[in-house]
Amino acid sequence: SCEHPKHDEYKNQSKNTKKKSSKLNLKKVPKRLIEVLELNESSEICSMCRNKTDKDSEYLQNEKYKAPIPIKKNNLNDNDNLQDESIETIQDELIEAIQDESIEVIQNESIETKQIKTCQHPKHDEYLNQSKNTSKQFSLQKVPTRLIKVLELDELAMICSMCKKKTDKDSQYLQTEEYKAPISRKNNNDNISKIGNHTYLFRKDILYTGEELQQFESDYQEIMTQLKISSEIKLSSKIIKMSNILYNNQHRLNLKPIYDPIAFKTMLETADKDLIGFFDELYAGTNPNTKSETTNNNNKKKLVSLCYFLASINNKYINGIKVDIGSYLETSGASSSSIDTLANIGVSVTRKTVNRKKNFISNEHQQTVDNYCLQNIENMFILNIDDYHNIHRRNQPTLLQTHNIYHFELILD
Repeated sequence: SCEHPKHDEYKNQSKNTKKKSSKLNLKKVPKRLIEVLELNESSEICSMCRNKTDKDSEYLQNEKYKAPIPIKKNNLNDNDNLQDESIETIQDELIEAIQDESIEVIQNESIETKQIKTCQHPKHDEYLNQSKNTSKQFSLQKVPTRLIKVLELDELAMICSMCKKKTDKDSQYLQTEEYKAPISRKNNNDNISKIGNHTYLFRKDILYTGEELQQFESDYQEIMTQLKISSEIKLSSKIIKMSNILYNNQHRLNLKPIYDPIAFKTMLETADKDLIGFFDELYAGTNPNTKSETTNNNNKKKLVSLCYFLASINNKYINGIKVDIGSYLETSGASSSSIDTLANIGVSVTRKTVNRKKNFISNEHQQTVDNYCLQNIENMFILNIDDYHNIHRRNQPTLLQTHNIYHFELILD
């Protein structure tokens, strides 16, 4: 008896009632199905169950399942090493498998050739009925790469010349996103000529006049310009990259703002290759050709400040230049309200931020001087000039001038 776990179920589903009543041919379970059916090597199953197993979705989804290997009929005659008994066994299995439609039998080359000679275009019959000459034989060719996705065919599919032409006129395909129009070729026989002693060759056997060649060159340059523009980084992306660099310099490396245009440009281009030429583009926008060298140098300094302000708009914590402006205003005697007003505009920081910065500088002053002296100890001269005869004087407090002491100097050179 068949030891297949679903033998009874397959038997009830079978349409071949004659085969139901007859005895089924029992054979050892194939090695590829032993683990799938959870049987041992000596177990036997009938041909019906073996064939049904290769169609059962329950077993097909099993990781241990292995599909049968297709066998060519011609190989039975080509292999001289097979014994007569093994050949008969294989032939019986093939005939039985063909009857139950369990495996794919590969036919002779002549049959394959006949299958290829049919157009595989999905609307071939429809186009053929629309054609006036239905008896005409159309040449077959591989489906163009641009039409593979549109027609939902594979790369080896063959379509006829009629279907290829009809496809490029069919509104159903023209409206699809995947459709790509064929590239038109110029072939004007009237324009085939020599220009002086020279001929212009383009593609295989097509000659172009000078005007056509110039038009082609113009179209080519236009396409290359569009490709170059599409590959360039957007201005917004460059500002974001610049902001990240300036934030890293201020808050991680504790560096002061750079106001020298050349040093600022070098710093950006060294930190990120995508910013090469960014500062030059901004400078070109100032129309430098019509201005003097002094004006251009001042404009470069203004562009550095502009870059810092653009970065601060992107990230409010990039405020090094605003702190310097606020400190300068406070030292110059500007009132708290005026500094706060400029802070609201976005030019400076608030008076509170300036005071915090001053306290920080005051606390770090001694350490800053010590570090400076240690770094330059070999090149330092300390001169102390004492002259007390006129050190005392009356001073009136003012917001515009700091306290001065005459004839008392400490020089660090």
